[in-house]
Amino acid sequence: MPIPAYIICSESGSQDALTNRVSAFNIMDTLQVQRLPQGQATTPPSMFVLSMWIREENDANINYQAELVFHMPNAEAERIVASMNFTFSLPTQRLIFAGPMFTEYLGPGMLRIEVRSRPAGQGDWLARHHFPGPRYS
Repeated sequence: MPIPAYIICSESGSQDALTNRVSAFNIMDTLQVQRLPQGQATTPPSMFVLSMWIREENDANINYQAELVFHMPNAEAERIVASMNFTFSLPTQRLIFAGPMFTEYLGPGMLRIEVRSRPAGQGDWLARHHFPGPRYS
């Protein structure tokens, strides 16, 4: 079972094609959101979420599914933002979710970010890790 190591949330990031190193820019601890007048268009804010997982001995050759989930302040249900499949080829596995992720504003409070994993096709999420994400204000 993959072991969660860490989550980093930032405004943007990049991965070097030659070295495979990752950089995160403007790590987020607060997210300023402003309600716009009805009908006014805007571009949703982007986010770069880096999630690191550690392989256990029996994790080799298993296809895992991962989901990025937001638990929004004042929301009744979680919001699945993105999903991907992965297989460990090294002792650690980086999952990168990047792009626009906010389409609604539900009021001020704490946004909790979760990345969870399970063997693809299975029902229960077997590993989860949380980041007490940026505070909405």
